[in-house]
Amino acid sequence: MGAQPVPNAPLVMPVSSHSSTGQDGATTSEQYAPREVSPRAAVTRVPLWRFCRRAGGASAWTIVSYTLVDTADAAWVRQWRWRLADGYAVRHERGRVYLHRELLGLPRVWVPGDSEGMHRNRDRLDNHRANLYVVSHAQRAQNRPPVARSQSRLRGVAPAPGGRRWLARAHAYVSGRSQLVRLGHYATAYDAARVAAQWRQAHMPYSVEEPTLVASPLRAAARGGAR
Repeated sequence: MGAQPVPNAPLVMPVSSHSSTGQDGATTSEQYAPREVSPRAAVTRVPLWRFCRRAGGASAWTIVSYTLVDTADAAWVRQWRWRLADGYAVRHERGRVYLHRELLGLPRVWVPGDSEGMHRNRDRLDNHRANLYVVSHAQRAQNRPPVARSQSRLRGVAPAPGGRRWLARAHAYVSGRSQLVRLGHYATAYDAARVAAQWRQAHMPYSVEEPTLVASPLRAAARGGAR
């Protein structure tokens, strides 16, 4: 595939290049400085708000969820009131501002071809720095979650024609285009999921796999069942 492996912590994150005024008058560029990222850094919950109408017609800001950030970033993040939108922590300032893009120092407005921010564990509200990476669109696509409405509920697994076996497959991204790779039919959905996960681990370095699926080789019986 030619893709580079996901970088390991510690990393030095870039300085945010834009400047904006927060609730207390501080600016983004004044608050930020490069620092090392530790996978064991302390994390802090920051509330996400929504303006809700209550019984009796009164309206008020209400906490609807929380996002996780490094404790070292918490004071900067709390300068603004963040909201929950499409699963992300955002605020509004001449348009939508995404917290993870701010922490990565990415431009606020994404255009095709620009770098993107990726949540390694696919949790959009887990914004501690060890979970955030700057990647291309194709690299981010390697880490897509399972299709929510799939029959197997497993990533890379679909029922084979006839309904008695399961197809293992993967979507490889070559030159920005998705190509379907068929990896054979297996007796159980779990065996198919293991084959798909092990193929992704070997060919898609930005895909994060379940340890139980890639920890050991596939059973001989399952290998023999592939066709």
